[in-house]
Amino acid sequence: MIAFQYQAKSRTGELQVGLLEAETLAAARQDLRGRGLFPMSVTKAGSERRIKTAGSNKRVSKRDLMLMTTQLSIMQKSGVDLAESIKNVSRQVSNKRLATALNQIVIDIEDGKSFSAALQAQSSIFGDAYVAGIAAGEASGTLGQVLARLTTLLRNEVRLINTIKSIATYPVILMFVAGMVVNALMFFVLPQFAKVFRDLDKTPPITTQILLSIGEFVRGNFLFIG
Repeated sequence: MIAFQYQAKSRTGELQVGLLEAETLAAARQDLRGRGLFPMSVTKAGSERRIKTAGSNKRVSKRDLMLMTTQLSIMQKSGVDLAESIKNVSRQVSNKRLATALNQIVIDIEDGKSFSAALQAQSSIFGDAYVAGIAAGEASGTLGQVLARLTTLLRNEVRLINTIKSIATYPVILMFVAGMVVNALMFFVLPQFAKVFRDLDKTPPITTQILLSIGEFVRGNFLFIG
């Protein structure tokens, strides 16, 4: 018999932690279900494996999380084993922090933890809301549907973030264009106006005189103003 440590939830949602003996990991999980418990984590006592994750406690971007969840959702719909799906996704993601976290999640699942329990250990990367969504999907047996919903939510968040960035950039572009127009007016258009009035030996209107004076001042002091 092998000793296993477990975390499980009762039908009322109460978290229970303890030790039990069984021939195999599968038998240990079956034993817990027979007691009316939902296994969150089942591992051999004292055998937990960890990957070095130095500097990996920062949240990954919404875009990286969205791409990862999309790939995982597709694989789950195709009927690929969960641990194998996560392993495949970890090879495809470009974010090293995320890849390291996914590799640790695979190890935790192979050691008997549920997906949500493995994610909980990486909550600083994935966020509590993401972990809670996965836990709800596991508890209700609708993990595939939850992954699809999370994909949609994350995609909408990414679009919103991109829209906000575009809106924030737009005034900067307008200011740049306005600056170019003012420069063209001061250095090219106004001098031509002044030449026309001089050639005609006419006195320009007061508003035009003011503009011409401003233009002459700006051109004469451009280096100091700039």
